[in-house]
Amino acid sequence: SGGGGGGSSSSSSSSAAKGGSGEPEIEVPDTTPQAFKALLDYITTDQVAFAGDGGAELAFSTLQLARKHGILRLERLCLQALETEQLTAESAVPMLEAARAVGGGIDGGVGEGEAGGGNRLFDTCRRFILDHGKAVKDAGGFEQLQEHAPVTKGLLGDAVEENHRLRTKYEPDAAAGSGGG
Repeated sequence: SGGGGGGSSSSSSSSAAKGGSGEPEIEVPDTTPQAFKALLDYITTDQVAFAGDGGAELAFSTLQLARKHGILRLERLCLQALETEQLTAESAVPMLEAARAVGGGIDGGVGEGEAGGGNRLFDTCRRFILDHGKAVKDAGGFEQLQEHAPVTKGLLGDAVEENHRLRTKYEPDAAAGSGGG
């Protein structure tokens, strides 16, 4: 009359197949299994990759996990991947909103004291949107802004400031006086 110690092995069979020895599943709150795997891969190989569909989401989730556990080099690698590999016309607005939601500290030590709390990823996304406005618009980015109203004011303010900066640079008389003549 015995069948006592087996438990529910079917729920951990996928992790056992991947792990190779039937270890129990471990729950890690506040992250995805993919981000936790990326963290473990980084710890064991000192490398991380976010290629393919969902790469931006994985890089961002891994970035948050690295911040939570104070793994600065992984945080910087995630940030670098987000800025160089994952930032596209399609991803710029959602990435901007995610960076805003998380707040400062995703800066790898860069940008302290700047407006926006030194959030390097937020600043990079904002600059990308300013520099590639037509591509972001064509990719549906501005329609996404309607869903992300808190960012809209900042983007419009940036656009006005950038317009003023360019006018000052290329039309010095426009900056000297606003009425004259």
